[in-house]
Amino acid sequence: MIDLEKLDFMGLSDIVLMFPAGIFYLLIRDLLENKLDSSRIIIYVTGSIVVLLAVVVTQHVQYNATFLSTYKESGVRRTAIAEKLRKLPLSYFGKKDLSDLTTNIMSDCARMETASSHWIPELIGSIIATFIIDISLFALFDWSLALASFWVIPVSFLVLMTSSGAQKKAVKKNVEVQLSLSDGIQECLESVRDLRANHAEERYMEGKKEHRRS
Repeated sequence: MIDLEKLDFMGLSDIVLMFPAGIFYLLIRDLLENKLDSSRIIIYVTGSIVVLLAVVVTQHVQYNATFLSTYKESGVRRTAIAEKLRKLPLSYFGKKDLSDLTTNIMSDCARMETASSHWIPELIGSIIATFIIDISLFALFDWSLALASFWVIPVSFLVLMTSSGAQKKAVKKNVEVQLSLSDGIQECLESVRDLRANHAEERYMEGKKEHRRS
């Protein structure tokens, strides 16, 4: 489950990252209008230091709220899965392909970790930050500049929604390659003595490479 605190910190950190661009915009405007005097320089230097500290603090808090909490949850999840597998009868494992079972469990855990720490918090946090930044640009800056900056967002969502079929095919192919690799490793471990006894290690590995290319 995604903690709402993660989303708040993701959106906040994205908004704070826009502050340097705002200061740079104001600096360029003062330079073009010949309004840059010593008092404004002090303001820009002080503002830059404050923004830098704000970026460091928000990135640190956001990292702790997303990655560290996700890895703690992942440790609890993996322990619970191991405890569940320990209670299963041996006959269950005799009916299953161990490499397939192991690959599925580990890949599912890895995907859940990545989704909890990267995809979902960053997506929702970016939507929140983009909405606020977009309104601010239209209200405080030039509307044509804001429109030129954000027209790519709906196009990106359209591309993602229309490419779901290709993404599913790529994911399925990747899973098949991982299963084949796990089967090959398991087979190699079980027959490594015979391979060494017959000096067939290189021929065996070349066969596996040709199989993966096909």
